[in-house]
Amino acid sequence: MAALLTAPLSEIFGRAPVYNVTNTMFVVFSVASGLSTSPGMLIGFRFLNGMGDASISLNSSIAGDLFIQEERGLPIAILSFPPLIGPVVGPIIGGYLTEAGGWRWAFWFSAITGGVFELIFFFIFRETYTPRILRMKAQRLRKATKNSRYYSRFDFDSRSSRIQIIKDGLVRPFTMFFRSPLVFILAIQVSIAYGYMYILFTTLTTVFEETYGFTQGAAGLSFLGLSRFKQILFSFLRA
Repeated sequence: MAALLTAPLSEIFGRAPVYNVTNTMFVVFSVASGLSTSPGMLIGFRFLNGMGDASISLNSSIAGDLFIQEERGLPIAILSFPPLIGPVVGPIIGGYLTEAGGWRWAFWFSAITGGVFELIFFFIFRETYTPRILRMKAQRLRKATKNSRYYSRFDFDSRSSRIQIIKDGLVRPFTMFFRSPLVFILAIQVSIAYGYMYILFTTLTTVFEETYGFTQGAAGLSFLGLSRFKQILFSFLRA
C-alpha cells in the first residue's frame, strides 16, 4: 500500500523528500511500537511503521534516474538484494534479541539502526529525479538574478495545476492496475507470492517452538531456509 503513495509522490516532490519523510516515519513508529501498551496500539503502530518503507518502490526508480537503460541491470540487482536477505537475517537477529532483552528491544534495535542510517542518508543522498532537479535549479536562478523568466518546463504554473498533478499522480497507479492486463497479472502474482511468504513467517516460529521445542533465538535460525524457498516459490509462480 505504501508504494501506491510513495511512488507517485516521488514524481511530484522528488525522491529525496519522500525518502527522508518515510525513513523518519519508520523511526518514529518503531519507537511508538516499542512503547505500545496494548495489542491494538501495537497493530496500529506496526501498520504505520510499514508505511514508512519507501525502498521497495523508490530503489529501482533511483537506479533508473542514475543509469541508462543498458546499465541498470547490475544496480537494480544490488538494490534488490537487501529486501531478499532481510526476511532471512531479521528473524535471527530479532529472535536472539527478544530472547535476551524482551520483545520491545526488537523495535528499539530497528529505531536505532533506522535513525543512524537516516542521518547518514540525509546528509549524503542528493536528489536524482530530473524534473525536480530542474525545478530547483530554475528556482535558484530566479532568486539569484531576480529574473522571473527563468523557469523549467516541469514547473507548476499555478496552485490549481499543482493540485491536478498531485491528483493525477495518485490516481495513475490505480489506472494502470485496472486498465493494463500485464500490470494486473504481475500484481496478482506478486501478491500471491508474498501472501504465502508472510503466512509462513507467522507460523514457522510457532511450529518450531511448540512442536520441536526450539528456543526463541534458535527458532529464528529456521528462517535460513527461506532464501531457497523464495527462489522456488517465485520460480513456480513464473512458470
